[in-house]
Formats: sequence, C-alpha cells, structure tokens
Amino acid sequence: AEPTDARLAQLQHGDAPAEWSVVTDLLARWILAIPGAVYAAFALRKQAKQAEADGRKGVSSSLMLASIGFFVYGISQFFGPKANILFADVINGKAFSDFAGFPIQVIRAGIAIVITFAIIRSTQIIGRERQNQLLAAQHDRVEALERVQEEMKMRIKMRKELLQRTVLLQEEERIRISRELHDETAQYLTAFSANLAALENRLMEDEKNIELFERLHNLSDQMSQKLSRLVHDLRPAQLDELGLTPALSFLIDRLNNDLGLKAKLKINGEYSKQNPYIETVLFRVAQEGLINISRHAETKNAQVILSLKDDHLELVIKDDGKGFSVVEDHWPDDSFGLIGMRERVESVQGNIEIDSEIGKGTQVVVNIPLE
Repeated sequence: AEPTDARLAQLQHGDAPAEWSVVTDLLARWILAIPGAVYAAFALRKQAKQAEADGRKGVSSSLMLASIGFFVYGISQFFGPKANILFADVINGKAFSDFAGFPIQVIRAGIAIVITFAIIRSTQIIGRERQNQLLAAQHDRVEALERVQEEMKMRIKMRKELLQRTVLLQEEERIRISRELHDETAQYLTAFSANLAALENRLMEDEKNIELFERLHNLSDQMSQKLSRLVHDLRPAQLDELGLTPALSFLIDRLNNDLGLKAKLKINGEYSKQNPYIETVLFRVAQEGLINISRHAETKNAQVILSLKDDHLELVIKDDGKGFSVVEDHWPDDSFGLIGMRERVESVQGNIEIDSEIGKGTQVVVNIPLE
C-alpha cells in the first residue's frame, strides 16, 4: 500500500525510523536487554542473600538495591518504540509518556543512577572488608612472629640455663671426685709409702730387695705426682681458695713444665675475686685455649691477659702459631674445644671473639659482664 501523506512527512523530516530498524531495536530489547537485566537482578539477589547469611549487611543491602534496579531496568525495556509487532503497538514509550506525563527515559536514567550508586557502594564496602582482612592477616602474622620470637627467646634462655646448670653439676662432680682422690686415694698412697719404708728397713740386707724397693718407691712417687696432677686438673684448689689469678698462674706454670709452653700471664689493673661460676668459666676457657695452642698452633709462645674493666671482665689468649680459618664451617673436625669454650662463655651472657689468620696466629677475646 502507498504510504499516507502523514507517513511521508515523517520520513521526509526523519521523525520516524525505518521499519527494519524499529524491529531490530525491539528484538534487541526483548532478546538481550530484558533477559540480561533480569538475570543480573537474580544473580545480584542471590549474592545479596549470601552476604546477608555471612553477616555482611552493608554489602547485602547494596547488592539488593542493585538487583531491584536491574529488574526495574529490564521491565522498562518493554516500553520501546511503537511498531506493528506483537504488543509493541500497545506497550511502548509513547503510551507510557501519555499515561505518566514524562518519558520512560527519566525512569531509566534514575535507575541507572541507583544501580551505579549501589554497585559503587558495594564495591567500597567489599574493598574495606578486604583491607580489614588484609590488616587482620598482617596482624595475625605479626603476632605469630612475635610468638615465635618469644618462643625462641625462651628456648635460648632455657638452653643457657640448662648449659649453666650442666656446667655447675660438672664442676660439682669434679670437686667431689678430686676430693675423694685427694682425701682417700692420696691417703692410701701415703700409707702404702709408709708401710713400704717400714718393710724396707727390715729387708735391707738383700741387694735384690733394695732394687725392688727403689722401684716401688719410684712408682709410688710417680703415682702421687700423677694423682696430684689429676686432682688439680679436675678442680684446682687455688681457684676455690685463692681465686682466678693464682689459679691461672699455677695453670700456666704447670703447662709450661708439662707441655713445654712459654706462656706468660699478664694482669691489667687490680683484680678482685668475682663470682665463682664466672671465674670457673674463665679458668676453663684459658685452660682449653692453652691446651689447643700446645696441640695445634705449632708454637710454644702464648700469652694470657686478664683485665678487670668497669662493667666486665676481659680474658685474652693469643699465640703466634700457624692459625686457622675462623669460619665455623671450615673449623677442624676436632674443634670441640672451641665450641665448648663458646658454650661456656654464652652460659654467663658473655661473648667470645676468635680472630685468626693462617700463618699469623690466633687471638681469643672473652668478655663477660659483671652483673
């Protein structure tokens, strides 16, 4: 049929779209826009219910508002351009405008603002929740690290206390054994020597007996000397009775005689008797250091320096021997003496520094606080 004059006027002025574009617009609304908006509305509603179940009321209300907005936006798409297809000639934008007094685009614009506001608000709330979760996780990690550090400190403290207790028990056992050797075994040797002398007076006529008694006397003297040395090694009487300085002096003199060392003792300042346990630690470190020099340094020259500072004791043991690598991974396999020295010093909250270089000797510096 030929178009009417009114239709021709609309087409000439561009006021009415071509029929194919109107149909395409309507199909796009019905097939894509409406189902998509409704699907988004139900998906957001489901997320809102889940957020409500999780106790996230702010997110739940925002998502529910966005869900309602998408649903209303989908319904508004029914009011499209007027066309002679299905119900578009009855339900369309012009009919809504005639009924409501304002175009459907006003509702769509308002819904778009509501949806945008709801999505932004929910995004902000979720962002704050994630930030709070991140802060909580960081706080938990910090607390966990603090607990680990406290546990490590406690273990170090327990280790030091255990080591200190072990050393004390070890020294007490040394004292007990040395006293038993000195009081009992030495008495037996003395009685043996006395009885041997009495027997010798009776059997002096036979020369063979005289030679036998001389050998027995020599063995008795050697046993007495070795016993005395053993008693001193276990626990020197000078350390308990006179203090550290006389004990070090006696130790160096004996090691010089027995091991052929040329060690010297130097005291800086006026030394006064200190805590017995600290003095025991310093004595054992000096003893171990000098024995290590005699065994490994390939030198006879050594020096022990004891200094009483304002708030700590300093013990220096040095030699001019062959030296070694101070990196623990390169210590010799038989370096248990060095490890034992470090353990003893750390048991009294002290520190030990070992400075050595191959061909240039070794210096051991021990500092123990006087607290």
